[in-house]
Amino acid sequence: MRRGRVLVIVAGLALALTACGGDDGGESSATSADEATTTTAGASAAAGDFDEVVDVDGRGMHLVCSGEGDPMVLVAMGGDSTIADWDFARSELDNDHRTCVYERAGVGSSEPGPEPRTAQVIADELAGLLTTVDVDEPVVVVSHSVGGLFTQAFAQRHPDAVLGLVFLEPRTAAYQVGYRDHLTPAELRIDQRDLDDAIANASFGPELAALDDGAAEVVDAGPLPDVPVVVLTAGVPFPGQSTADRDFWVQTHVDLAAQVTEGFQRIVENADHQIFRTNPQDVAAAVAEVTAG
Repeated sequence: MRRGRVLVIVAGLALALTACGGDDGGESSATSADEATTTTAGASAAAGDFDEVVDVDGRGMHLVCSGEGDPMVLVAMGGDSTIADWDFARSELDNDHRTCVYERAGVGSSEPGPEPRTAQVIADELAGLLTTVDVDEPVVVVSHSVGGLFTQAFAQRHPDAVLGLVFLEPRTAAYQVGYRDHLTPAELRIDQRDLDDAIANASFGPELAALDDGAAEVVDAGPLPDVPVVVLTAGVPFPGQSTADRDFWVQTHVDLAAQVTEGFQRIVENADHQIFRTNPQDVAAAVAEVTAG
């Protein structure tokens, strides 16, 4: 019997979990929590190698930036992924763009934030981080998994900060609100068990606890701002994923792209949920697509 669908969002745990991949084994160019430097308001991430734990409203948030070129690309990761997990993909993106990856409050080197950890709170914290490091031009946000739901909230609440959006295998707000309707009673029990375990033990447990409320607010807030959007869906379903759940997952991706005038959804064949690891060239191509106009 397959695992609960809550594990779709666990992007950085061990390979034994349903929807994740472990560390790719490569050396990390990002510093560890002990090595990263804590800075104060006023430090600029606009140029040069930037690897800081930035003071945002009294709490440290880890941000790494590299490369040159406009517009800036900002990565909103999924689950408990850390900056090091994105080193390879970041090296692909920063060939053409200033590229920044950040760790949400409570994940990696970033300090925990206030609860409840709704998508709206997370979105506003990201806006505060960008202001603190002097990013005042609109960015292209590349999001993965549950980071997509948080990015929906960010785009709704801070539309002037967004130039374009690339969603990689997003767990959309619509999926979060409706996925249980596509599970059998047995699957629902497994899902609840796994959710309870992840809330209690995962670094992003407080985010999981508030995920339903945040997703409902995103749905109620309406569509994305009308910026270019590309949604990439993995061609390889989650292990053991039912047809009903898979169909709903893909449909929410189609519907997300349809919220804007220039929105496109496509399936990346042979890619799994960790699409940023296996297909970074497709991620870079999607960024080029949303910035082409």
